[in-house]
Amino acid sequence: MKKLNKTLLIICLGLGIIYGSKADANNILGGEITWNQVGKDTFMITLTLYRDCNGNAFGNQQVLVKCQSTGITLDTLIFSAVSGVDITPVCKTSCSRCDSSSCSFIYGIQKYEYKQMLIIQNAGSCCKILLAYSQCCRPSTITTGPASTNFYIDSWFNRCLDKPDNSPVFMNAPVHILCIGLDFQWAPGINENDRDSVSLSYSYNNGPRINSTTKVTYISPYTYEKFIYFWGFPNTSLPFPRGFDLDLKTGEYGFRTMKLEQTVTAYNVEQWRKINGNYEQISSTTRETHFFVVKCPSNVSYLGLSGPKYKEVCEGDTVIFSIGSIDYTYKDSLKIYYNGEIEDALWSDNNGFTKIPTGNFKWGTKIGDASRLPYYFTGTAKSSSCDLLTSTTRVYQIIVKKKPSPPAFHDTLLYCNEIKLEAITPLPYHTYYWEIGDNPSVKLSGSKISYLTPKSGHIPVSLYSLYNGCKSDIIRDTVSIDTFMMLNKLTNDTICINDSLIVRANVKYNKGKVSYQWSTQDSLQQIMIKPGQTTTYKLTVVDSFGCRSIDSFIVSVKPLPDLMPHPDFSICSGDSVWLSALSAGNGSFDLDVIPCFYKLPDPNPLQCGYFHMQRKDSGDYVIKVTSKYGCVALDTFKLSLYPEVKAFAADTTLCPNETIILQADSTGSKSDSTIYLWYDYLTGDLIGNGQSITAKADINKVFRLYAAEWFNDRYCKDSSLVTLNRKNTLIDPRFPESFCINDSFTDLRIFIKHGKGLLYALHNSVIDSYYYNPAISNMFNDSIQITFTDFSTACTYDSLLIFSKKEIPAVYISNQYFKSSFCPEYGKIKLYGNPFSPKYSKWYGPVDDSSFFDANTSTGIYTLVYEYKANNGCLNRDTLIISIGKTAISIDKSDTAICSGKHFSAKANVAFAQKMQWIYGLGSDGFMNGSIYNVQNTYVPGAGEKLKRGFMLYAKTIDPVCPETWDSIKVYIAAQPKADFSADMLTGNTPLNVQFRDQTNIAYDYISDYLWNFGDGDTSSAINPLHLYADTGHYSVSLKVVSDYGCADSLTKNNLIYVYPVAIPELVKTNFKVYPNPSHDKIFIESEIGLQKISLYNITGKIIFESDETGSHTAELTGLHLSDGLYLLKITDLENNTGIFHLGFQ
Repeated sequence: MKKLNKTLLIICLGLGIIYGSKADANNILGGEITWNQVGKDTFMITLTLYRDCNGNAFGNQQVLVKCQSTGITLDTLIFSAVSGVDITPVCKTSCSRCDSSSCSFIYGIQKYEYKQMLIIQNAGSCCKILLAYSQCCRPSTITTGPASTNFYIDSWFNRCLDKPDNSPVFMNAPVHILCIGLDFQWAPGINENDRDSVSLSYSYNNGPRINSTTKVTYISPYTYEKFIYFWGFPNTSLPFPRGFDLDLKTGEYGFRTMKLEQTVTAYNVEQWRKINGNYEQISSTTRETHFFVVKCPSNVSYLGLSGPKYKEVCEGDTVIFSIGSIDYTYKDSLKIYYNGEIEDALWSDNNGFTKIPTGNFKWGTKIGDASRLPYYFTGTAKSSSCDLLTSTTRVYQIIVKKKPSPPAFHDTLLYCNEIKLEAITPLPYHTYYWEIGDNPSVKLSGSKISYLTPKSGHIPVSLYSLYNGCKSDIIRDTVSIDTFMMLNKLTNDTICINDSLIVRANVKYNKGKVSYQWSTQDSLQQIMIKPGQTTTYKLTVVDSFGCRSIDSFIVSVKPLPDLMPHPDFSICSGDSVWLSALSAGNGSFDLDVIPCFYKLPDPNPLQCGYFHMQRKDSGDYVIKVTSKYGCVALDTFKLSLYPEVKAFAADTTLCPNETIILQADSTGSKSDSTIYLWYDYLTGDLIGNGQSITAKADINKVFRLYAAEWFNDRYCKDSSLVTLNRKNTLIDPRFPESFCINDSFTDLRIFIKHGKGLLYALHNSVIDSYYYNPAISNMFNDSIQITFTDFSTACTYDSLLIFSKKEIPAVYISNQYFKSSFCPEYGKIKLYGNPFSPKYSKWYGPVDDSSFFDANTSTGIYTLVYEYKANNGCLNRDTLIISIGKTAISIDKSDTAICSGKHFSAKANVAFAQKMQWIYGLGSDGFMNGSIYNVQNTYVPGAGEKLKRGFMLYAKTIDPVCPETWDSIKVYIAAQPKADFSADMLTGNTPLNVQFRDQTNIAYDYISDYLWNFGDGDTSSAINPLHLYADTGHYSVSLKVVSDYGCADSLTKNNLIYVYPVAIPELVKTNFKVYPNPSHDKIFIESEIGLQKISLYNITGKIIFESDETGSHTAELTGLHLSDGLYLLKITDLENNTGIFHLGFQ
């Protein structure tokens, strides 16, 4: 699949909402009032306004200064006119309405910034100062309700604070031109540079106002919280991009626009400060925001910044923010910046190396940077494109927490070796951590702890505190402990069952007499114990000073090895028997058990470490088994012998096919209880039983003779080999396998190469006993009975010879590799001509004397011929064609992309190699449907490759000699679109204009082609077409979309559009109104002159309904329950004016 290329005409911005006429009002789009305190009761006031350039330019402005609590006006600030700055987001080469009223782009936005110094006088005890601005008017083009209403904003601050306060700074403009159908995410970009606020909060519930107390009115279904028609409207809680995603902690919001409209909203930014332990609001700023929702070209996108907005860090530590940029189309290049608010911070980014860059903010705080007020910095993303939003700014906040002071402590010796440690002046909400001793150390927590030290001397102690997630420096010291009575550690021990153990307690540094108290109720320093099972013992010692020490130990009691009693043995003389040390429990001991075998009276063991040994001498034996714990088990048994059994018979030599009786010697007790068995040595088959057997010398034979005698429930036995040799003749006949059918007489004696003897042949084709003529019989072969008498051995041999008769011998060529295509690396290739005879065979072609063909030659095709002449004179030839070339493999790359969910057809061409193999790319989780050695195959991508949007395939040649060659292909997995669309009108009277909107979903890539079929014979390739239905009827609408990689999907919505006729009066002498038309069962009638009579007819003229009216100007026909179809309505007023209407019922 080749990627579909299409040249796109990118325009800066399409037309959106059309203005009816230029408004006379000022057309205020938004604004805010901010302040900067420069001295006691001295403030620089900034009024920022945003103007729609389709209205009048701004002139002088004024702001009222009031006491918020009393409403008394303290001052009026007069601002002189300033020039506006065009901030319309248009291309550099385009114009806006701020440039010219004739500009084709119908929008223009200007920013006006007025500044005036305010010196507050005569405010008295009034702390909260209100700044208020009011002016006419908002634009008349607002579609959600507040059109042409008075514009009002205000702010207030607290002049009585100990620390001066400045208002937040807004980094992003409050006027937005949004594209319908695209996701929009926005942050106010508020920076609180003077860090005088513990936190900022946002509220959207006040809404825009026309004065200090009155809010604007939205038309239904819009409200203050739902001021714009978003995807999922009116449900704000749906997951983004549906719903209205609002964060009241940051003021950020996001939604997807779904309607062409103009709207406004307002929000308050509130500053809070902790005063006397309580959080108090210290200021509020109202900002109004304006939205234009318009149609946009396909290159428009929105920008954003990602990553955490808030972090906490302890002073002296380093804080890092990883900030990413967001461009929802991924078509333009962005740059990301840090605006330098924190002096010591470091900033790095990868601007210029990627279209969607990232930045890294790093600040190493110092001791003394801690503050309950946050630090602020801002980041900005800017686009290189001509999008509507070419930049966005986001504010980030850092809280630097105080590192606790290093705590001090003191120690107290409580009793003997018990010490008390206590932090001096512990602070609330602080956690204290102790580490005492070394090798090993003990870790405890708490402001006060008690600890029993196991030794005297200088004991190291360290302490630190933890508060609010921050750790203090560690304080290290030592505590001196005088010597005290110490009990040497009692060690655990292991003994065998029935053994005893002596345990002695040893103490040191005791003061005076020591008393001992064992858990066995003994009170001596040394005791003897004999536990019957594993037991824990406890000892308490106390000296005269009262110091006490306690210890315990465990004595593990192990059982003796469970040695199985060994039986006595009686064995045959010369036999051996296996002696085994076995467990009575499970048959075998663990490897940590050591067995030893003894033969009495020798005290030295015959063998140790192995559980089995082989013995064949009689006597008394002992097995000793020792466990890993030293526990021993013993057993004694006897081994006895029985008289010997010996198997023997003499070897012999015979002529071929002679017979003889083989006789075994008597053995054992030489009684009838002795058994003799004869076996074929090679096959193992039983030949016979008894002391003798009859054997024939047809070949050389070897027998195995078994002799056995039953004794004491088993056999004593022996075996030996007995050889029967056949005499070998010196005669070496070498008869040919075949003859040409027309050969003459052949003397068969010429084929006797060695030895002397007599030959006699019997066959109708044999004359005088040895002259053979193959032409006598017409059979394909002759079977001839031949008898040889060997003079050297006096043995006679019979043989049946079969001579085949063929006119032409079978000849064929092969080579050592059994193939005909080779690469030069094969070098010399061994050729085989069959049958082969150095005398009667011959090669034609590039073959050397040793029947080798050298493949290391020029590439091409070579013809080799092998000629064979049999001993009988019959001649034949065979031909072998050999191709020489270089190894190569190539993958068919005519298709390098597939649609998601489809399989990839893999094809490869292989030359001069035995076979090929497909190799999966690194990290592949797909598979081939067929064998990986098939040149044509089908690859099924895995789930991981679908996520990565592609995969790699490799192919290589496989040959035992030729060099390996490779080829590869990278396949892109294109997104599969899911077609969907909507229409703004589904029913209406003719002519009906319907706006269709594409709602196709594609995970990535983009849609390159659209094909609409409106059901009335018309089609369109526009993205969101506007179609006119001129005729009545039901219409099915379909949409087919194709991505840039040719992945297509279609959707048809049957009978989606219904166009019905309009009632047309045939005779009208006065004004009648009839609606709705068509109707289900209810009709409304209005008349300027009083009504006299109403009649309803079906299409055949039959009266369905008739009513005499009383002069009313309105009438309502209900409950008619009419069948679907066309009807006539006749209306007569009091002046006998008549109107007739066509009505449709459905």
